[in-house]
Amino acid sequence: MIIMPSSFTEVTNTGYASRIKNAVVGGVVGVVLIPGSLMLLWMNEGNSAKSHAGLSELSKLAVTVPADRVDVENEGKPVHLTGKATTEEVLKDERFQVSATALRLTTRVEMFQWRESETTETKTTAGGGEKTVTTYEYEKAWSLQPIDSSLFRHPEGHENPPMPYESAELLTKEATVGAFRLNEDLVRQIGGEIPLELTVDHRAALPEEMREGLKDSDSGYYQGEDPSVPAVGDLRIAFSVVPPALISFIAKQQGDTFEAFVARNGKRFSPLRMGELSIEGVIAAERSDLKILTWILRLVGLILMVIGFAMIFKPLAVVSSFLPFLGDIVAAGTFVMAILISLGLSLTTIAVAWVFYRPLVGIPLLLVAVAFLMMALRKMGKAKKLRVATA
Repeated sequence: MIIMPSSFTEVTNTGYASRIKNAVVGGVVGVVLIPGSLMLLWMNEGNSAKSHAGLSELSKLAVTVPADRVDVENEGKPVHLTGKATTEEVLKDERFQVSATALRLTTRVEMFQWRESETTETKTTAGGGEKTVTTYEYEKAWSLQPIDSSLFRHPEGHENPPMPYESAELLTKEATVGAFRLNEDLVRQIGGEIPLELTVDHRAALPEEMREGLKDSDSGYYQGEDPSVPAVGDLRIAFSVVPPALISFIAKQQGDTFEAFVARNGKRFSPLRMGELSIEGVIAAERSDLKILTWILRLVGLILMVIGFAMIFKPLAVVSSFLPFLGDIVAAGTFVMAILISLGLSLTTIAVAWVFYRPLVGIPLLLVAVAFLMMALRKMGKAKKLRVATA
């Protein structure tokens, strides 16, 4: 038996001229990346402002209605409803003949596979060259998605078989809350998923060709020799359901069912939360999720901008790297400048957007952004003096 090593190391040497060429090409990419990050930040702030305005409109218009009867006077209006979501529909995964009366039936299929990870270490050499050491490591792990081993740097000995089954999700089309029917969007938002315990009847219902290959396990079925010592290609198959649950939601009444409420600015809403919540509680929870998403996208925009400016400044560090210590100093300095400039421009973009959408908050933020840009300009002035002194 041939045992393949779990890691491979490759060493690449890049000359001074090639590094300058690559840095210039990277700078062009950076020039493209910065407008993209600015656009992301602007659109994110616009979406946040419009969404908050839409939620305010929804909060003012929504009325709480009882779940036991449909009032035609509320037709086309946003209504707030609290009640138990139930269904009598039997959902069934035909592949494994597993069925349950539930709002949602989820089949989770994992396969034990090879996974590749990559780490890179780069050092500047005398004369401005660069030595890059790349290590490819291979480990076995459970994955919900098939991993294409043909894309590995070293696929030999790390081949993954095709995944015979995929995960799946089935939603009921007959969910109700009192006298109302829930549409797919509302059903999809219902949480509270729990494992489905398989019974003797489930095992008996398995297709004939699967019975020998699938073993019973704590979580469902296992395909392989030994669950305690999994091999590449082994499968774990588990099932879960969303049972009837108490929910609170706000949506536009449409007959005896619902559709999303469309605010005057075009934003669509049909927020649903678990448990018994008032209109204010549902709106507050939706605002909280919106704030988290807004901050995530702000961070993504900032990071993209820092990367863009770092790529633009990279040629300066490469040109200075004919002396490794000097290249390191310039690289560190340009990275700090990239951060300061990115903070300034990001805050400026957000502030201008807020001046446009929320003037009372945007103007003070604009002043903070100007402060960051002034710090960046001072830093650039000091860096210029340093280059003149070393020259």
